Amino acid sequence: MILPWLIAGLMGFQCLRMVYRLYFHPLARFPGPKLAAATNLYGAYWMLIKGGRYTLRLPELHQKYGSIVRTYPNELHIHDVDAYDEVFSVGTKFDKERRFYDHPLGEGSHFNMPDLKSSKSRREMFAPFLSKAAVARGEPLIHATVMKFIEILSRYGKDNKVVDLTRGYHSLTTDLIMNYGWQRAFGALDFPDFAYPPVAYMNHFLVSTVLIRTFHGFFRSFVGLALQFPALAKWNTMLAAVFHLRTQAQGLVLDTLKRPNLTEQRHPSIFDLILQPDAKTNLPVPSFDDLTAEALVFLVGGEESTANTLIHGTFHVLNNPEIQRRLQQELSNAILADQPMPTADTLEKLPYLVRN
Repeated sequence: MILPWLIAGLMGFQCLRMVYRLYFHPLARFPGPKLAAATNLYGAYWMLIKGGRYTLRLPELHQKYGSIVRTYPNELHIHDVDAYDEVFSVGTKFDKERRFYDHPLGEGSHFNMPDLKSSKSRREMFAPFLSKAAVARGEPLIHATVMKFIEILSRYGKDNKVVDLTRGYHSLTTDLIMNYGWQRAFGALDFPDFAYPPVAYMNHFLVSTVLIRTFHGFFRSFVGLALQFPALAKWNTMLAAVFHLRTQAQGLVLDTLKRPNLTEQRHPSIFDLILQPDAKTNLPVPSFDDLTAEALVFLVGGEESTANTLIHGTFHVLNNPEIQRRLQQELSNAILADQPMPTADTLEKLPYLVRN
C-alpha cells in the first residue's frame, strides 16, 4: 500500500514543481517553449534523442520568441553580443551554474568550482602557462605538430584517398594539447586513418556530461558511485570512457611528479608551474586528486572544443567558394614555401582574418 502513495506523492511533487517553474520561477517572465520552462525533458530530447541538435534549433526559437529565450527551467539563451560580453567578460560577477559544471571527474578542478573566489585563485595559478607570452614560447611545439598533420593530409591527396577530417582534427588537437601541456604526445596522428581509439572514448565521455547536466541529481550520483567499481567499464561504453580518461589524467600527473624540477632550459608543463607556486601568492599546491581533475579538464577542453571549432570552420570555408578563395590567397602570401611558419602574432594581423 505504501508504493502507490509514494508514486502519487512523487507525481504530485513534479506537477507542483512544473507549476512553480511556469508561473512563479524567477525566469517565468521570459518567453520560450512551455515544455522547456517546465522540465528538462525538452532539452533532453534535443540533446540525447536528436543527437545534440538543440544548438541548431536555437536560431528558430530566437526567430519565434526574440533575443532572449528560456531553453531550460533554469537557463536562458541570449542572442545578443553585448549581453554575452557582460556575462562572460573577465571580472564578471555572475557565479557559474553548478549543474552545468559538476562532473565527478572534474571534482577539485577550477572548472567545477561554482563560486568566483575559489575558481579565480586556481585560475591564477595557471595564468602564466596560458599567457600570450607562454603560448609564443610554445609555438615551435605547436608548429611541429601542425606540420606533421599537413604532411599526412598531403599524402592523402597524392594517393587520392578520402580523409575523415573529424577524426583528423581530434587527433591533431589531442597531440597539440599533449605537446604544449606536457611535452609528450599520445601519437594520435600516427594511427592509420586517424583511428585513434581514445577519440571515440572522448565522444562517449561527453554523453555522460550531457546526462549529468540534464538529469543532474541522478546521473551525478550514478557516475560518482560507478567510479568506485572499475569492473563496470566492461559493460558500458560511457563508463569505459570515464575510467579511461581518469587513468589517462592520473598518468599525466604521476609523470609530472617524477620529472626533475623546472629549469629555464625547457618549456614548463601545465603542472610545473602550480607544483612550484609563487611564494608571493601564498596559494597551496593542489592535491593529487585535484591535479588529476585539472589534467582531465585540460585534456577535454583542449581536445574537444578546439577540434570542433576546426571542423565547423573548415566546413563553412569549403562551403563558401568566395571565402575559400580569399582565405587561400591571403594565407598563400603570408605562408611562403621553404620558409618557417609565421607566428600566431603575424597571422592574427592578416587583414581578412582581422575583418572576419
